[in-house]
Amino acid sequence: MAGTLPLELLSQIAGYLNHGGESLVPYTVVCRRWQPVFEQFIYSKNLVVHSTGDVDESPQPGISLTRFTALTSGVGMARRAWIRHVQYNIVVPYELPDWTTRKHKGYQLKNPLLNSWGSGHRLSLQLGLVGREQGEEPCTSSYPDAWEYTWEFRNGRTKATKPYRACFPNHDASMLPQVACIHKLSFMRIYEPSGVERDHQVWAQAIFQIVQHCPTIVELHVDLDYLTRPDQLEYIQARRQAVSDGLSIVPRSLQVFGFINQKEGPWKTSMPALNVLSSEVDRLAVTLRDLSFSLRVLKLNKLSLSLDFLCPLDDDGQPKTTSLCWPHLEVIELSSIPPWLPSGKWLLRPKPEAEADIAAIDDWEEEICHSERGHVARRIMEVEQFHRLFISLGYAARHMPRLTSLQFNLNATVQLNFKFAAGVDGVSATWSAKVDYRPDQRVAAAWGFREDDLQPGFPWRTYTLQLNNWPPDEVQS
Repeated sequence: MAGTLPLELLSQIAGYLNHGGESLVPYTVVCRRWQPVFEQFIYSKNLVVHSTGDVDESPQPGISLTRFTALTSGVGMARRAWIRHVQYNIVVPYELPDWTTRKHKGYQLKNPLLNSWGSGHRLSLQLGLVGREQGEEPCTSSYPDAWEYTWEFRNGRTKATKPYRACFPNHDASMLPQVACIHKLSFMRIYEPSGVERDHQVWAQAIFQIVQHCPTIVELHVDLDYLTRPDQLEYIQARRQAVSDGLSIVPRSLQVFGFINQKEGPWKTSMPALNVLSSEVDRLAVTLRDLSFSLRVLKLNKLSLSLDFLCPLDDDGQPKTTSLCWPHLEVIELSSIPPWLPSGKWLLRPKPEAEADIAAIDDWEEEICHSERGHVARRIMEVEQFHRLFISLGYAARHMPRLTSLQFNLNATVQLNFKFAAGVDGVSATWSAKVDYRPDQRVAAAWGFREDDLQPGFPWRTYTLQLNNWPPDEVQS
């Protein structure tokens, strides 16, 4: 009886059981007719694959790479068409939590090899490194607050063990094959069924070396938002430089790029911001602009950038060139952008009396270690810098014929927000903030409206305009 049920009915039954969360594995062994129907639902879910051969030793439920290969090879090749998403965990003996150890004499840095993975069908792949159990590197000892600067631990710059991230031996990834099956690649946080959240534990350079070997990749998501001590500036600069270098080698098939950075701020807001640049030029801004010419979606979170990175401006706030064009770009999201430039220049100032207090500080150790000092409110905007931001965005947006959404959000108490939207209801631009930021004549010219059209609204200080002549006439012609 079971073997004669119509395939359409079996598919409906499988879909109903799958929606209810019931395991479908027992139904695959009823008969050969049932097996492919129920397996199609099983393999279309997020499939967790471990590099280790012993799944019992893995920190998450799933199957081994050997088992996965066997299931999708030979007579099982038909299963490849059902697989949409694979989470591949590279399992190592020990997990090394960030900022929980301090170095002793004889400490050396050692990294495991990232294994490669291949398949014959296009799919979405999430990569990450997980340990079977927590451990410590040789010549270190437990120190759970190694990320802090306290009176008891003032030498953390040299003694705290930096975040452990996996990379290739000698930074050489030439052993990786070209994998043409990858459509989407993610290096995001790993969420286990138990509710535990883990970082993917892969170094920035290694991420882009892997991406380089996916020649037809369309979508890339990278999360580098993990805590780094502000006094280990060389580490922060190296990470940023690795991202800049990596973006220059990604395949031009890429259409969607999402990136989450660490905020990379100073210990206290009374202190200067960090100069995260490895040279006088913001190379990351340059490589991001070059990459954006072929993108459809660009999403950046918590990343400090030169504010005119899309359309470079001269000292007077005028475009250095009008020949830039983004023929495919539809969505830009600049979220939780820090209130400082990558050069270390603050975009917000404290009140004059607070500036005087900062100038009088002669003991920065006391300032950092004291729990109540150093938390200075910065609510005065460097207005010219934000004018330059919106001038640059305006002139760039003119040359994005498919743009439907552009958003900017400043991660600061002033809560400066900007939104451009183009759709069936027309084209609009909105500025809002908790302080009185008002676009000037140059910003108005960039976006094609008259400064006199600006009328403040609510909540806060909000300016909303309908751009009835978008893009401006000189661009249309």
